Amino acid sequence: MPREKPLLHAVVMCDYVHLDPGTGKWSLLGTFTNVNVRTGFPAQHGPVGIFISVSHWTSDLDLILQIVRESTQLIGRLPPIRVPKQEPGRTLVFGLNLPPIPLPAPGRYAIQVLAGDEIFHEFAFAVIDKSAPQNPSQGQKEEPA
Repeated sequence: MPREKPLLHAVVMCDYVHLDPGTGKWSLLGTFTNVNVRTGFPAQHGPVGIFISVSHWTSDLDLILQIVRESTQLIGRLPPIRVPKQEPGRTLVFGLNLPPIPLPAPGRYAIQVLAGDEIFHEFAFAVIDKSAPQNPSQGQKEEPA
């Protein structure tokens, strides 16, 4: 029988994740899907929180998170996170707070979630250069002649 792939319910990028010890509920603060850089490149963004919800794994699982630029340039990779086998139907949720992420240039970036060596989810986000000076006439109304 082929090995069942884990089912990823959510990958959310935010400024910070917090687990309330009293309720067991997660709070995600400042969710975002793009990063605007106003200071020029290279830059960094963060700290960054990542929230993940996963189910349907049939044996002990090593999840690896990595951040890539333009699908080929590895920006960073976390050590494997060991997820022990659980009873069927159980969903695991967890959050990670990471240090600032280096951003060498604008473009397409992605958080890739790997099970072993196989990418089974990719959360893409754009890094946008907002450091260029604004057009001085932009936003100004022309005087009538």
